[in-house]
Amino acid sequence: MHRAAQNERFDVGYMSISTSTTGTVTTGTAVNLRRYNNFVGVVQGVVTPGAGPLTAYITEATFATGVFNQATPIATAAISSATSPYTGYGGTIECRAEQLSAAHHWVRVEVLPTSGTGNLLGVTNIRF
Repeated sequence: MHRAAQNERFDVGYMSISTSTTGTVTTGTAVNLRRYNNFVGVVQGVVTPGAGPLTAYITEATFATGVFNQATPIATAAISSATSPYTGYGGTIECRAEQLSAAHHWVRVEVLPTSGTGNLLGVTNIRF
């Protein structure tokens, strides 16, 4: 029988609203997937003057403060921007534990604006 309290974990990766500009990667908090099978990153953005679409990546490392290599992501997702001022937009990005390389148990979401001069965004991590 599935027991939610034992098999699900909801983590706030980084909910502080941060402004990112084109070419600047915003990184989320690393989470350990050692006892979990799935990871989902929920990316929320707000249209502001200068906002644009986002590219989200899931990267992996062998420990929480290790090297997370964006050049070889586990998953990539394109998130289109909304067009009305100050409305929300977003998307999800996900992976399974078996997609990780050997000895890699830590994952995090990295978000890179693909255009625009500023984005307000936040990410929530869910592992189950």
